[in-house]
Amino acid sequence: MRVLRVYRIHYSINGRPSDFLQPDHDLSEADAWHYACLHAGIGVLHNAPAGQDELVTLVRHAKRSGLGEVRWEEVISEDP
Repeated sequence: MRVLRVYRIHYSINGRPSDFLQPDHDLSEADAWHYACLHAGIGVLHNAPAGQDELVTLVRHAKRSGLGEVRWEEVISEDP
């Protein structure tokens, strides 16, 4: 059984820091940028390439919209 974890995602939007909690089973760098884009209200790109190209495309989109400095940390895990 996969463990549900809770992550705190930090980012800045137009120079203002923000953070939020996001539950997920696993979190990658691309996932963190994706969630930060949604939380900041800038939306995400559809039909982005898969893999590392997806991350590069997503980060470019985010930075053009004023979003940056995305980082995350696990804060809660529920072990079965």
